[in-house]
Amino acid sequence: MIVDRTGGPRHVPGGFAAPIVAEEDGTYTKTISYYYICEIAKTIQPGAIRMGISTYGLQAEAAAVKNTDGSVGVILLNQEKRKVPVAIRMNGYLCQLELPEETLSTVMIHL
Repeated sequence: MIVDRTGGPRHVPGGFAAPIVAEEDGTYTKTISYYYICEIAKTIQPGAIRMGISTYGLQAEAAAVKNTDGSVGVILLNQEKRKVPVAIRMNGYLCQLELPEETLSTVMIHL
């Protein structure tokens, strides 16, 4: 979870990447992966059950879970350098949205 600026402590050549990088002066920097982990943890709650996964070619990927409170969490990944339109269909409802380029997005659905 935490490494120093050189990717250590090293157990393999080259070091590691981590969500938090410790600086020599005692401060730290949160990397983009830290924020991804936080967003995913809010969307997929403890005890969630996977509902399904989907892909739209190489452009977009999605995973959906049903949380214990009845909400549905959807994680959407757009690796393209352009916006990608997607549609989420569930129980007769349709949600259309456009994923910003190169982003991880989340949707919470409360039925």
